Amino acid sequence: DKEINNKVVDLEQQLQNNNAAILDKRTSLTKLQTKIDPLSNQITDLQTQKTNLLAKYNEEVLKQSSTVLSDEEIGQSKDLAGQLNNQLSEITNDINVAESQSNALQQQVQSLNLELTNEISVKTQLENNIRNLNNQLSANQSILSQKTSELNQLKNTDLNRKVSDLNESLERATL
Repeated sequence: DKEINNKVVDLEQQLQNNNAAILDKRTSLTKLQTKIDPLSNQITDLQTQKTNLLAKYNEEVLKQSSTVLSDEEIGQSKDLAGQLNNQLSEITNDINVAESQSNALQQQVQSLNLELTNEISVKTQLENNIRNLNNQLSANQSILSQKTSELNQLKNTDLNRKVSDLNESLERATL
């Protein structure tokens, strides 16, 4: 019974450690999510900016094919188109960086979710082991109580028999 109690105490300690690990992982998941959400919003904003810049760029390129513009106006349009193209490149790079960061965070989330699933599985196993050991302990205590009761009955039966035998011997001796 002492061995079983020690095992239960050990398993309960493991369960506490496991619960702490689960809590840590859930906290980490929450923190990661608070980083992912702004990145998603940033990516959406950057894509919107890119779409708007692309429209302006296309407009400037289209202007340059017009025969109504002077050489100076075409030069200005080409300069503006170059600036817009540079801005498009910068935004595309910003989008790629944000998407890369988001993907890295998503991978961390997947990894943590897998670890969390494993920790929960371990928790369930620990709880089952503790329950089984407690059931075994209860069964052992029940058997011990039953055997103690049987031993007491045997002791009482033997004593009653001895008393009867002694009383018979005493009666014979007095006759």
